[in-house]
Order: sequence, then structure tokens, then C-alpha cells
Amino acid sequence: MVNIYDAAGEDGAFQYQTGSIGAGFLINTTGNTFRSLSNGSYAYARCSIQVFGGNHMIRIWPAGVRSVASVGMRVSCNSSSGDPLGLFIGLVDGAGVVRIALRNTLTTNGPGGPYNVYKIDALGTLTLLGTTSGGFSILPTSPDQFTMNYNYSTSGSLVMYVNGNQIFSFTGDVTTDGLTALGGSYHGSYLNGGAENCSYSEVVVVDTDARNVALVTSEGAGPGTLDQWTGAVTNVNEIQVNDTNFDTTAVSGSVQRYAMSAIGTGNFTIVGKVTSLRCTQGTGLLSHIAQAELINGTPVVGSAQAFPPAFQEVLFIEQVNPVTGVAFTQGDINGARESGYQATT
Repeated sequence: MVNIYDAAGEDGAFQYQTGSIGAGFLINTTGNTFRSLSNGSYAYARCSIQVFGGNHMIRIWPAGVRSVASVGMRVSCNSSSGDPLGLFIGLVDGAGVVRIALRNTLTTNGPGGPYNVYKIDALGTLTLLGTTSGGFSILPTSPDQFTMNYNYSTSGSLVMYVNGNQIFSFTGDVTTDGLTALGGSYHGSYLNGGAENCSYSEVVVVDTDARNVALVTSEGAGPGTLDQWTGAVTNVNEIQVNDTNFDTTAVSGSVQRYAMSAIGTGNFTIVGKVTSLRCTQGTGLLSHIAQAELINGTPVVGSAQAFPPAFQEVLFIEQVNPVTGVAFTQGDINGARESGYQATT
């Protein structure tokens, strides 16, 4: 069984540490920057997040820090230039401080590498762990798959792959400042400035090799059979977050479900389902939110969690079908499925 720790890939999932969408970042729907279709059937992603030189974003894992994990993502780079001062891709602790990073070795190096791999302490001191044997493609027709498998300990390890091929391996002390776990990923560009950029999509964190895991996206397509909140599907299926448009309710126990798009069929198994919801508590008495679903005609309401005090992402991770008690099938996801939420006091 694959244990899922995180899944992300669109605007609301990332913290923009420098700049914002429209200022250093773009939501990219150019075909080569994300895997929109495979075999003409199912959508891996709806977009990528494009990071221009000098900017970076991080993803803090909602499920918390992990001592051992595999982090996968899709990366598409658009230039052959490089900058030795810029951190490119890495891992952060639970507070968002970079602890592991790739960095260009020479000013002439672009995405193709090689990269120096460093561990970094809270003061920014770099300790070289080694150098990669390769790097990333330039303007790939489909984005590169990048995977980092780590065991974050004094007797730990760090292994990196591009498109399934190992480009780096280190065994030994990968830690700094006495930390024993990591809590997120760092996504930058390989230049400190300029129009050069990289686009990111399909970020997954699991307990096994992420080279074997893909993130397939399904979004709300229209009202479901329970439509008890005020709002519309266009408030919740947007690619670029707009917190001024939202669904709302003041009635405890009210359920809002939306019919979900099918993902199609193919030669894959489903290891789990992750529902991403951006929400906040309003001014009334409602304090908790739960996932509400309809799976093959059976309604299900999951465990409730507290509304965040300001708009932020809430994740619901399901490793098995709550109706059958076993793994989801393609039929479960492509069948009469609705997804949404219920608010309670």
C-alpha cells in the first residue's frame, strides 16, 4: 500500500515567497509545461505554476513533517542559461526554511546541469553533499519527472532521479541544526533574474518511490444532488484562486456537493484520493467542515475538522473507498461521483 502524505499542483497549494501570480509567477496552460492528457483519456493536470528568475515558492505539507519520504514533481524549463547563486529545487523544514537544495555549479549551466547538492542550516550556511551527473531538459515536449527520495537523519540518504534515471546519490549525515524531519518542498527558477523560468505541476509526497506515482486531476463540473449552500461550481473549480468568490452557508449540517469530472480509464491503479478545499470560518457559529461525497450512489460524510481562521487549503486524504473499505477503482472515480463539504457547529 502506498501512503499519501501530500498532493498539490495548482495556485492555492503554494506559498509565494517572492512575488505573486502576475508578478514573478504565472498560471501556465502551455501544453509542454504540464501533462494535460495521456492516451487521449485522462488528465494529469489542468495547468502548471510558472516561476520566473529570482522568485520561488514553497509547499508546506499539511500532513506534517516526515523523516522518510519520496517527493515527486513535474518540471519544465525554458532556457539554457543558468546562475550559480540561485537555489533551484529543494526541501524545507516545517517552518519553510530550506534544508536541502540543488544549485547551479557554473554561470553557463542551465537546466541540463550538473548541479551541486547542498544541505543548508538556518543561517544559510551551505555544506556540499555532491554533484549531480545530469539535470533537466530544455523546452521538453512533456515535462520532466523529478524525484527526491530522502531519509533525513545523521545516518541518512538522499537519492534523486530525472525521468527515472538516477542523477545523484548520497549516504551519510543530511541534517542540519539537529532536525530529524522535513516538511515541504522548494520550487524556484535556475536564474536569479530575467525571463528564464521553470514550470511545476503534479507535486506528490508518498512513503514509497514517487517515480511510480502520478497525480491525476478531477474538478467540479456542475451541481450535485445536494445543493444547499449559496454559490456555484465556478467558485470552487477555478484554476487561479479568487477568495472574493466563494460558496457560503449559515445552516449547520448543510451539504454542498458537485458532480465531478471523470478521469477516464487506462493502465493504472488508484492508490488514493486527495480533495483540496480552500476555506475559512465566517462570522456565524459554524466552526467545522467535513468532506461530503456521493460514491456510486452512496452518500458519505467524513470526519470534521476546524475551519481555518483565514482562507487556506484544507486537505482530505482517502486511501480507501469509504463505502467498500478497499482501494478505489477506476469505476468508483468515473462513476456517479459527487464531492463537496458539510459545515457544522
